[in-house]
Formats: sequence, C-alpha cells, structure tokens
Amino acid sequence: MTDADELLGHRLADLRDHIAPTDTDLAPAVRTAIGRAPVRSLRPLAAAAAVIVIAVMLTAFAPARTAVAGWLGIGNTRVDVVDSFPEATPTTPPPSSTTPGATGPSRSALPDETLTGPVLARETQDLAGDEEFLVRYADVTFSATSAESEITIIKSVTDAQAVTSAIVTDGSPALWIDGAHTRTVGDITTLVEASTLIWVRGGYEYRLTGDISRELAVMIAESIE
Repeated sequence: MTDADELLGHRLADLRDHIAPTDTDLAPAVRTAIGRAPVRSLRPLAAAAAVIVIAVMLTAFAPARTAVAGWLGIGNTRVDVVDSFPEATPTTPPPSSTTPGATGPSRSALPDETLTGPVLARETQDLAGDEEFLVRYADVTFSATSAESEITIIKSVTDAQAVTSAIVTDGSPALWIDGAHTRTVGDITTLVEASTLIWVRGGYEYRLTGDISRELAVMIAESIE
C-alpha cells in the first residue's frame, strides 16, 4: 500500500465518522456491491467503495441526507434539508426604508426591466446587523448583501432535489432552490413561498426570488452587468 492509498483510507474513515449513522454496519452492502472483482489497484477499489457507501447512505438514511445537503451553500447562504419547515417567527418585519437612492449595487447591476417589469420599490433593510438592499418588481424581488458580510442566511428545504446548481454566462456559480422554503437570519425565520436563484459576483451576493422558472431566473441574472 502506498502513502497515497493510506491517506485515502484515512479520509474515507473520517468521511464515515461525519456522515454515517454510527449504529449502521455498511460493510456487507459494500462487499456485495464490489463483488469478487480482482484487485489490481487499491486506489480505484477504494474510490468505488466510497461512491457506493455514499450512495447507500443518501438512499437509505435521512440523517445522512441532511448532513450531505447541509454542505450545500454559496456566499453567505447555507442550505439545510429538514423533515418539516421551521416555524416562521411571529414578529414584525425587520426595519426598512424605502428611498430612491437606497444604498446598494449600481444601477447597471440591477436586472433588466424588460425581463422583470418596472421597479415598484427600492429598499434597504436591516439583516441581523447588516444591510440588505432590495428592489421589488411585479413578480420578483431582487436583493443583495455584501459578499464580505458576516451574516449567515440559512435556507431550509424539505426535498434535497429542490436544490440544484446553475452557471450564468460569465462563469459565476449559482444555486437554484425550486419552490417554497424558509429563510432564517439570526433568530428570525420567514416562509418564502417562491423559488430563489443565488449567485455571487462583484463583491455582492445576489438573490432573485419569485414565481418564475429556473431558466428565466438565470436569464435575468445574466442581464446584470
């Protein structure tokens, strides 16, 4: 066994300790799946075993699915998979101000109005001590926070398949959350009854939320300079 193989073995053991239920013996399932294929190299065999173990856990164990999905995130946003949505916080909305010159990205960094309709309002809103900039259109809301912000935004979904990755034309990675979910910032949880596209560019984390398709959301994101 080479040093690389031994290192891979340690990393697989560490992966097991973090996401596998401790009272579940996965070895029989792994041995059955691998079968009696001749071992020509330990590295491909170990990699195959890792894929099988993860596939078994994602299929059979809800806690493991939640742990893996909890790794999903972009910018200041983390996505958790939960059995049921956390209860929305019964509180008044965070203080906001509606001003024509609200602090935020430049006008060129706003969605194309031919895709979103006219602007209904520009607002700034307190977000757990940081500032969130919002532009409200008829069917969607565009928001932005500084990518250097220390806030953590937690999005909770009940179906891991509702979360997929996307890429906009300039190569910026994006995360698409399909359908209703919750958003938790600090001790405030709100129910978001719409889909959201999240991406990071030019020092900001952008979010586009509304009853729109993923394709249109990506098109709107690509319209922003």
